[in-house]
Amino acid sequence: MRFLRSVAAAPLTCEIVSRGARAFLSIAAVAVTVVANLTAQSPFTPGNVLVVRVGDGAAALASAATPVFLEEWAATGGASPVQTINLTTLGANVITSSGTATSEGFLNTSADGRYFLYAGYNAAVGTAGVTTSTSAAVNRVIARIARNASSNTSTLLTDAISGGNPRSAVSDDGTQFWIAGSVGGIRYANSLGATTSIQLNTTPTNNRVLGIPYVLRAPKQLYVSQSSGTFFGVSSVGSGLPTASGQTVSILPGFPTATGPSSYDFFVADAATIYVADDRTTAAGGGLQKWTFNGTTWSLAYTLNSGLTAGLRGVTGQALTSPRVLYATSADTASKLVRVIDNGAGAASPFTTLTTAPTNRAFRGLRFIAPEAPTIATQPTAIAACAGGSATFTVAATGTGLQYSWYRNGTQLGVGAPFEQATLSLSGVTAANAGTYSCLVYNSGGQVFSNSVELTINDGAAIATNPTPVTVCAGLPASFTVSANGTAPLSYQWRKGGIAIPGQTTNTLSIAAAVAADAGSYDCVVANGCATVTSASATLTVDELVAITSQPTDVQTCAGTSA
Repeated sequence: MRFLRSVAAAPLTCEIVSRGARAFLSIAAVAVTVVANLTAQSPFTPGNVLVVRVGDGAAALASAATPVFLEEWAATGGASPVQTINLTTLGANVITSSGTATSEGFLNTSADGRYFLYAGYNAAVGTAGVTTSTSAAVNRVIARIARNASSNTSTLLTDAISGGNPRSAVSDDGTQFWIAGSVGGIRYANSLGATTSIQLNTTPTNNRVLGIPYVLRAPKQLYVSQSSGTFFGVSSVGSGLPTASGQTVSILPGFPTATGPSSYDFFVADAATIYVADDRTTAAGGGLQKWTFNGTTWSLAYTLNSGLTAGLRGVTGQALTSPRVLYATSADTASKLVRVIDNGAGAASPFTTLTTAPTNRAFRGLRFIAPEAPTIATQPTAIAACAGGSATFTVAATGTGLQYSWYRNGTQLGVGAPFEQATLSLSGVTAANAGTYSCLVYNSGGQVFSNSVELTINDGAAIATNPTPVTVCAGLPASFTVSANGTAPLSYQWRKGGIAIPGQTTNTLSIAAAVAADAGSYDCVVANGCATVTSASATLTVDELVAITSQPTDVQTCAGTSA
């Protein structure tokens, strides 16, 4: 992209940034025209770290509105960032932060892993008094940054964090947002492009960093950090992802409720581990706190600060990894991007410095660029299986490093094959296997459940009562009856001597008037989709009626003789 810009006669320092390089050029106090070729921003690379930087180096950081940049760094650091993006001008609306407000500038990842979120001021660079401005005069803007490094800044709030510092914003899917700052409590904006918001809570009003952490197998929950009043750690906000006023903010049990820690950003590593950045001096206990949960209470396991020269404000990491590698931004005057591997040895795990912010610039928040969360490409389908048979469910998803976990009626089925693969195969199924099945597909970037589908177990046809032998007199009616169990529909076919009798397809065989030709052996074939069974045979005996075949005749005989 090529641009042409005229610059008034004044001394200036121009920062020229491109992918993988940074240079500075001093320009004399004369009228000049700047012509440059800028490389368009590139999609973010999973495995790197995205860091917020305020200031362009032209002047010392001040409280006025200051440009904001996103620096993408390799996980091991390097001489320069992979790329630097001017977030201030990336979207349609300007977004800036105060250059000296160290509580601002925190970055978040949406719960579905598709976006990064940043909260700031819709104020031109150099605008004074932004931290005390009303949001009606200087809108608080939420930037939604996609993984392809594009930005949407259409969410301009006229009623959020008015007269204070916008510190962080978060979203579950990029279409609704939560924002927090130094005043006004936590607020909810119900759509992309919203101009108004709902205040969710009244206490505390002073909040720092929001988060909807990715915790495997856990539902989404909104959290926030604070360091004032009786809140000195991480708190839950209502239940789940609240959208209405009247919410209760509850400090997690075990976190401090008195003056002490200065808690900022936090990283939820799993359901029982939270890392919290504390910007106090290392001598006072600042650094990276590791909190663990025993099922009832959170406890401070230890604080990592070996190798640090100041406390920390931003922290991030990658889910589902071991040992845990964590990245943080420091509270040094010349802020640093640091890295630590938590080897379980407490404070013995040393930090290494990946880079230090140049003069007149400062690092703020950061987030690890995780792989894109999975998406379901093909949903499993419902199955009707025969008892004793097999059933197979399959899910297909897109993403890298995918893992699977099958559930029945909301409960994880088990570990290992066949429960943790894309295809779930069950053999010898019984009624106990019937239920609602779904699959959790996950990687280090996020998780998604498939649709829930039913497994129905059908019982095969089985004879309950066999027909019994019948003896009738010729000309009288005769019938046989069979009863059978099994999943409907059941079909019946009566046979005589193994030959199907046309029209005799109910559970009762009826003969209106038996004749000698009807005598014989009868059985019934009963079937459904799972089994075909034949009843025992029953004999029909037809007795002939008594008939006079020869009438007596008159006889005359003599007395005394036989007749």
